[in-house]
Amino acid sequence: ARQGAPPFLVVHGSADTIVSAGQSRRFVARMRELGNEVHHAELPRAQHGFDAFPTARTGNHVRAVHRFLAAVHARRPAPVG
Repeated sequence: ARQGAPPFLVVHGSADTIVSAGQSRRFVARMRELGNEVHHAELPRAQHGFDAFPTARTGNHVRAVHRFLAAVHARRPAPVG
């Protein structure tokens, strides 16, 4: 974690048995302490690979990532030249 990082979107399943959701919570907290923009969503009962198969949750996740990236891109300064 470092100051001046690009915007982050962290999505983690609360039932992840491979990587603890607490690890994401600590990462998000530290990034925010450093003044970085971090958006965090913890999905109830979702496992590590919650988006591996096409489900309603997968579709919602894809749309959320798209909205996040579109918003970050829209704030980007116009190219010079």
